[in-house]
Amino acid sequence: MGILKSLVGSYSPTRVEAACVRALKFNTCSFRSVRSILKSGLDRQGAADKTQTSLPFHENIRGGQYYQ
Repeated sequence: MGILKSLVGSYSPTRVEAACVRALKFNTCSFRSVRSILKSGLDRQGAADKTQTSLPFHENIRGGQYYQ
């Protein structure tokens, strides 16, 4: 609660919440970590952290039909 109260004065509650969620995801729950996430804007990249579902096209990638 102390982290939340001290950071909400400088950042919006929505951003602080997103930064805390990110800190929990990476198990770095300290004031310094949450503040760093907010300063660098990593709290706004929540949707961009999804894992890649398909490989990019490249001539050396064989594809699924090769293995059938």
